[in-house]
Amino acid sequence: MKHTHDPSEGTEMDHLIAHLAHVEILTPRLQESVAFFHDLVGMEVVLEHGDSVFLRTWGNYLPYDLILTQNPTTGLGHIGWRAKNAEALDLAARRLGADNGGLGWQESAPWQGKAYLFVGPNGQKQKIFWEAEHYQAPEHLASPLPTRPQRTPARGVAARHLDHVNFPSADVLGDAQWYERNLGVFLTEWTEVPEKGLAIFATLSTGSAFQLAFLRDDSGHRGRFHHFALQVDERADVIRAAEIFREAGTPIEWGPGRHGHGESFSVYVREPGGMRLEIVSPGLQRIAPDHKPVKWAPTQGSADFYLSNPLPEAFLEVLPAIPTTDQQASAIDVAGLGNPWDNT
Repeated sequence: MKHTHDPSEGTEMDHLIAHLAHVEILTPRLQESVAFFHDLVGMEVVLEHGDSVFLRTWGNYLPYDLILTQNPTTGLGHIGWRAKNAEALDLAARRLGADNGGLGWQESAPWQGKAYLFVGPNGQKQKIFWEAEHYQAPEHLASPLPTRPQRTPARGVAARHLDHVNFPSADVLGDAQWYERNLGVFLTEWTEVPEKGLAIFATLSTGSAFQLAFLRDDSGHRGRFHHFALQVDERADVIRAAEIFREAGTPIEWGPGRHGHGESFSVYVREPGGMRLEIVSPGLQRIAPDHKPVKWAPTQGSADFYLSNPLPEAFLEVLPAIPTTDQQASAIDVAGLGNPWDNT
């Protein structure tokens, strides 16, 4: 379906989401994935439950922001959003409903009250919750600083909190409008290939930087995932993370470098199960109450700010992988565009 709304016009909406709360990643190598996030990324294991392990970054006020679940193939389990309040949760549930991706209520989960389950327009499983316990650090992890829920770990990257997720999408701007209309997250920036009039990337926010991104994918396969990002404090921490990964023998997929979108500085790697992880430092703030979405062209540096480090072809792969006899890359290839971010 062609997207006809002009994103630069903005949209009136109810902001129902407070922030991105957690992400569940499916991995065929659970113990190796857990060791990677504990030893190299600096996260703490807080719960082992069935085939899942729950981990937390040191700056999260909630008990966890990552769930790793044993699965034959790599992919997304679900993501969790925290609602702004109980009324926002109920309104979101009414807007979604059975005919708009709604799957019904989940009565409880570890450290959380009831949640409403749904799937987005491209099949990614999600939930929204309000009631949640705040993290109480054990004595050996407690920080003497009253603003910090946990002591900063002297281990690995020491990621501070979950930053964003990236969904493959068959209709980048159409999906953006769906999330604006139903949940109140708003479009911040998008990239369009001028000669095709084709939106290939977009970012959406709940109030700061962005928490949700879409990468165009016309493979016809739903529920796929591109990456999730963990935030560190500053650019030097991203460079340090790259060196930690290199010394551990973890190949770097892209970076360290800066995106035009959001002006964040980051590095990408794959964890042992094959999922793509971005370590990112903060970029633009979204503080203008009358912010209007910004349109990029790839040649302006939307992906590579400096126009000197183009994204590799492997970066366009999304998970789970599908048979090589089928379309398995993003719609960028399906549309005959090759890699529009290759500025060489």
